[in-house]
Amino acid sequence: MAVQGQKRKRVSIVDVAHRAGVSQATASRVFDPKWEGKIRLETRAAVEKAAKELGYHGTSALVRGLRGTRTGIIALVMGLTTGYLYQEVIMRFVRALRGKGWQVLIFEAEPARNVDAMISQVCSYQVDAIIITAPATTTTVIDSFCDTDIPVVVFNRMVTGSHCSAVYCDGRTAAATAADFLLAHGHRRIGVITGNANVSKEEGRIEGFCQRIESQGGEIAAVIQGDYFYDSGYTCAESLLRSHHLDAIFCAEDSIAMGAMDAARACFGLRIPEDLSIMGFDNISIGAFRSYELTTMCYPLDKMIASTIEIVEAMIADPSRRIERIYDMDLVQRKSVRL
Repeated sequence: MAVQGQKRKRVSIVDVAHRAGVSQATASRVFDPKWEGKIRLETRAAVEKAAKELGYHGTSALVRGLRGTRTGIIALVMGLTTGYLYQEVIMRFVRALRGKGWQVLIFEAEPARNVDAMISQVCSYQVDAIIITAPATTTTVIDSFCDTDIPVVVFNRMVTGSHCSAVYCDGRTAAATAADFLLAHGHRRIGVITGNANVSKEEGRIEGFCQRIESQGGEIAAVIQGDYFYDSGYTCAESLLRSHHLDAIFCAEDSIAMGAMDAARACFGLRIPEDLSIMGFDNISIGAFRSYELTTMCYPLDKMIASTIEIVEAMIADPSRRIERIYDMDLVQRKSVRL
C-alpha cells in the first residue's frame, strides 16, 4: 500500500515476478494475450495478486520491450462534457506537441468509470507525461493521477497539496472583473447561469462574480445551474426571464451565453443589449460571430499551452519538480452588453 503523500513507483514486471515467486518470463506471459489459457490457474492468480498489490498496470504491444526508455508519447486527458473551448484547446495541444516531436494519445475521463482502470489504461502506454484538462475530472481523480511517478501537468485548474504541476488562470479574479464591468455600465439586477457545479465551484468563477456584485450594491436575482452547452443556456434563460426582471445575465461559459441570447430574443422578444445584457466567459471563436458579438473573458491560450509544454519538458528532466504558473484573463468587449 502506498504511503500517503508519496508517489507510486512505476512498478516493473521484475517486481511482480519477485513478489509472486515466479520467473520474469512467466510473469510476463500472464499479461500476454498469446498465452491465454496456457498458464496454470494458480500461477496466474499469484501473479495477478502481486500485480494488484504493487499497482502494476501491465504494458501494451506498442511499448513492450521499451521499459525504462522514453516512448515519445504524451497522454492528454479530456472530459466527456468538453465544450467548444476545450475542443480548441485539445487541437492546439496536439499541434504544439507534435511540433516538439511527441505523439499524443487522447483519453476520455468517463464519470462512471473506475479510476484505477482509467489510470491503468493511461499507464499501460508508458507515456512520458500526462496533461489533464480542467473539465476532465474532479480534483480527487486528478490527485490519483498525480500519485504515480509519471510527470503530470493540470491545465487550467488550480491544484493544491499534490505532486502535480499546474497552469491556470485565476477564475475568481476574472469573474470579479466581469462583475465590475457590468456594474460600471449600470447593471444592478443580474441573473447567473452556471455550468457543471463541480467545475464551476473549483474554478471559483461563480462565487467570485456573485460576491463582487453583492459587495458593490448589486443584486443577484437568481443562480441557475446548467451545463456547458447551448441548449442548457437556452432553457435556463427561459426559466430566469419568466421569473425575474433582469438588467443582465452572466453565464459561466460562452455556449451557455449564446443559448441565453437566443432564448431572450425568440421567447420574450428582447433586444440584446438594449433590453438585456448578456455576458459570457471563455471567448470561444463562434462567440465573435455577428449573430452574437459576445462580450466575454478571454484566456491567453497560446501562452498557457506553451507554458504547459515547457513544464512537461522540465518535469521529464527532473520528475521531482512541481511548477505552477498563473495567468490573467482579459476582458473582450463586443456588443452583447449595454454601455
